[in-house]
Amino acid sequence: MYITEPFALPDNIEKPRFYSPLAETSPSASGNLPHWEQTGKTVFVTFRLADSLPQEKLSEWLALESEWIIRNPRPWNFETQCQHDELISAEMERWLDNGYGDCILRDAMARTAVENAITHFDGVRYRLYAYVVMPNHVHACFMPLNGFRISQILHTWKSYSANAVNKVLNRTGNVWQKEYFDRYIRDELHFERVIRYIRRNNTALAWIAASV
Repeated sequence: MYITEPFALPDNIEKPRFYSPLAETSPSASGNLPHWEQTGKTVFVTFRLADSLPQEKLSEWLALESEWIIRNPRPWNFETQCQHDELISAEMERWLDNGYGDCILRDAMARTAVENAITHFDGVRYRLYAYVVMPNHVHACFMPLNGFRISQILHTWKSYSANAVNKVLNRTGNVWQKEYFDRYIRDELHFERVIRYIRRNNTALAWIAASV
């Protein structure tokens, strides 16, 4: 479900549950990035195509992250992880918006394949509040349900959509970068900010689609 009025959810839609500093938070790993999981809490994720950044930009980003880690050595608590995400993943998103790579998700069939993967288990494994498929990356805001973990949901989305995208584009090879970026939603204000950001990207995407 993509909500058109993000701040007035229907009564039959699960309301977002936000990160609690009092609840148990467990670490998990995906590639080289640390992740924290708190069961059943609303999250904002970004995942990108395998070719979405040129090597020089990737090297620049890795240097930025390395400098930050030197100043903030691991292990991190959740608050430090949030500070990391605000700086590092925001910088990554800024570069992604520049449209590096082949941007295969401009193709309508490829984009639909990704949308189908994201919406398939809405209401069963997660409550999907908003998402947008950009030319070289995806944003989604959702809340895991029934004990499913963020890492499981992302693995399903990426695995299913990669096969579908390769099929409709008659191509082979990696589609997605292994890593993903996630930020837990802290409160109602944070939730509104994220939904507004996704909606702005939807407007931008409509303009891109009309111009190619």
